[in-house]
Amino acid sequence: MGPLAEDRSILDMLPDRIIGAALGNDDELLDLIPDFLSESLRNGMDTAISTALQDADLKQAWYESIDLTRTDYVTRLDMVTSGEIAVAPPNFGATDTEGPTMVLQAQPFAALGLQKLDEVLSPVGLQGLLDGLRNGARVEIPLNLPDPTVVSPRTMAQWLAVSRSWLWFFVGAGVLALAGVVVARGRGRAIALLTGAAALMLLSRFVGSVAANARSGGEALGLGGELDPLASLVRDRLLAGLSVHIDQRAEWLWSAGLVTMGVGAVVLVIMILLSRARSQPVDHR
Repeated sequence: MGPLAEDRSILDMLPDRIIGAALGNDDELLDLIPDFLSESLRNGMDTAISTALQDADLKQAWYESIDLTRTDYVTRLDMVTSGEIAVAPPNFGATDTEGPTMVLQAQPFAALGLQKLDEVLSPVGLQGLLDGLRNGARVEIPLNLPDPTVVSPRTMAQWLAVSRSWLWFFVGAGVLALAGVVVARGRGRAIALLTGAAALMLLSRFVGSVAANARSGGEALGLGGELDPLASLVRDRLLAGLSVHIDQRAEWLWSAGLVTMGVGAVVLVIMILLSRARSQPVDHR
């Protein structure tokens, strides 16, 4: 997620979103501001937030934002699983689209700009506009990810529940592979290693295809729906970062498969040579 913190295209769009969240808290007060002052005020706020978004703490704000986004999404999926969020099953033939999708929590960016905004608003007595943000109001950017018409939130909740056991799946697979090598005799050990290597390499290709899908627009994840430019850009950058992360995992699996295949091939050759040596008649003369 590091590149997000340095993406100028995104940073240039954030001030409007944060200012909109601040000014949206008190429409009646805004109506009392003369037009000429309103424009100057907005320009000052824009400059203040733009300055804040060049702060050294910006990258940390990104990490906090991503973490809040992840926590919020996972929590809501858990609530679907537990029944705290009621998701009625669709009618026969209807698409299962009810439930949560991912929403970027941009509150850390609002917090970055509060001090600068106070400097702009306090002299004209309008610091009350920030009370909502200061008191924890959420600045949210819906990402419509995954698109519920493609991957239903109910399915995502089920995948999340299963994914929490991924470590045990790997442990079980490792134990079975080790048992196969220990129990097997002769060439069977080499065959067990080669079979495991093939499985790792096939898995790496599958993981690589997921990364390729994310790079090409993530049709399998579902990226439909109308989004504003900022949400669309953030989603694209998130998918790009996700594809790099998945690519790395695919390369690790491929490398592990190659090493395992090499070991299996060496063991197989040794077994064949030993078998031939034993089958040769011994000259007792």
